[in-house]
This record gives sequence, structure tokens and C-alpha cells, in this order.
Amino acid sequence: MTENRLHNRLSDRVILRNSSEDSPLIGAPAIVSIISGKGGVGKSVIAYNVAIAAGRNGIKTLLVDMNWRLGALHILANANVTHGMEHVVADHGYVRDAVVSIGQNASLLASASVSGSSDWPTSERLAEFIGNCRETLQLYDLILIDTPSGINEQIATVTALSDDFVLTTNPEITSIADSYGMYKWLLSHRLRSSGSLLINRVSGIEEAKDVTARFNTLCERFLGRKPLPLGFLQEDHAVSEAIARQRSVFAGTGTSIIASQLSALTGQLSARLFKNRTASSIETHNGINDRLENNRMETVTSAVSALNYEHQLSDNKE
Repeated sequence: MTENRLHNRLSDRVILRNSSEDSPLIGAPAIVSIISGKGGVGKSVIAYNVAIAAGRNGIKTLLVDMNWRLGALHILANANVTHGMEHVVADHGYVRDAVVSIGQNASLLASASVSGSSDWPTSERLAEFIGNCRETLQLYDLILIDTPSGINEQIATVTALSDDFVLTTNPEITSIADSYGMYKWLLSHRLRSSGSLLINRVSGIEEAKDVTARFNTLCERFLGRKPLPLGFLQEDHAVSEAIARQRSVFAGTGTSIIASQLSALTGQLSARLFKNRTASSIETHNGINDRLENNRMETVTSAVSALNYEHQLSDNKE
């Protein structure tokens, strides 16, 4: 099937957003890849909860599970799915048929693992998928892609075609080394941005600053380029409790430290992604944009000792 025919099939079945709809953003959705050098750093849990947090902030979000063989976001979200990525990418199916709701303003396109598909699509097919998402899925403001851990050409293709990417690591030395290796490898591709660095499972701000400093020292010395600091997430038993109950950390009271940190992180990421929107877009949706910013600032203020991302992490070289 040609690219134009696939584009037409997607367009026929996806309801496009128009300017009258109550959405904070206008135009093609922003696409962000969530990546990691090694498994076990909490990347998928972060991707799921960021999607939920963005939806709660009024940002229409599609979470895509790109872990072709072992994706489990549908399990994490306790979602009943019958189709996954293979339905759209490999079988040329309709996006609408494969997407399920996982929360307010948040939807999921599950992994191909839900149907037992095992063969990775080609980089060309994934590039076609990303292009069609950008052109036809204007129902969404944000598309979050949870990639598999590690390195392969398909991950490089998706990351390079994304508007931004979040490199997730933790304080373990092997995780830092693998993340550096992945970042170095990705820089050999034509990226749209330098990416953002997120440190997960830290004991506090001092450990986060230390990990960021070590990573940036490697990048500056050998690569001459480094990702922007997105911040850190503390170790919190609320995460394991949420996973066990197959729900987000915002379910229930949603007052844990990790919930506050994820809310602030999502607000910061959103501000970066959408800061270059046209003046007309900002004016048209000024009220909603103000609400997004106010939500982010209130969350940061309520946990300022742990969430003062930009200023404290940017001091890591002093």
C-alpha cells in the first residue's frame, strides 16, 4: 500500500480537530519520545503517568507503546485492548480502531504484543507512521512515544522524527553509562533537539545534581553537546502501590510526593514544547494556556524544596 493510500485511510477515520474545539493548542500534535539506555529505570511508568498528568491539565494526549514485543502499558493502565501498534503500522489499519481511553483527555495505542506480533517494522514504515501521526492526528495536542530500552535503528528513527525526547536514567553507574552511550549514538542521527535528561529514583536534590553533573561532564568533554535538565523524580513507595493496583499515581488522593513531582515535570515539558506556538494560537487559547501555567506553578510552589528543577540543576557545575 502506498504512503498516500495509507494517509487517506487514516484521514478517513480520524476526526480532525477544528479551531472551535476546547483544546489549548492549534496545529499538528507535538511528538515526544521517552527513551532509556537500559531497562528497569522506570521509563514506561513515567510515560504513562506523564500522559495522565498532561490529560488532567487539558492537553489531549495519545500515549503510544512502541515496545513492539514486550510492551505492557495496557496492563499498567488496566486497559482492555484488542488491537495494537501492528494494526496501524504493519496491517495498515485505522488508528481510531486501536486507540482506547485511559483517562481524562488521555488515550493509548497499545503495543503489538497484545496480538502476539513479534517482527519489528522497518524504519521506513515507522517513519511513515510518525509522518501520518503528525499530519492526521490533530485530534491530539501531544503524542508520547514510549520506546523500548536500548539501541536499534527503529528507535533512532522515531527519536529523530520526534519534536523532543526525554532520556531517562537513574543513579546506578551502569544506567548512567548506558544513557551516555545511547545519547552519543543518537547524536550521530539528525535530531530535532538536544533532548532532555530526567533522573529517576533519586533520594533527593543532591543526588540528582550529582548524577546530572557526571552525565553532563561526559557529554561536554567528549560530545560537545548535552541534553537540557528536565529534573528528577524521587523514590516513592506510592509508585509501586500504583503499579500493583494498575492505576496512575494520581488516582485516589493523588497527594504523594511523586504525584506532585510528575505534575510539575509535565508542566515544564509542556511549556518547553509549546512555547514557540504562534501568537494567534496563544491569543486564541489564552485562558487555557494560563490555566496550564498556573497549575504548573502551583504544583512547583507546593513542593519547591524538591522541584526547583531549572535553577538547582543548572548549578551542577558550580
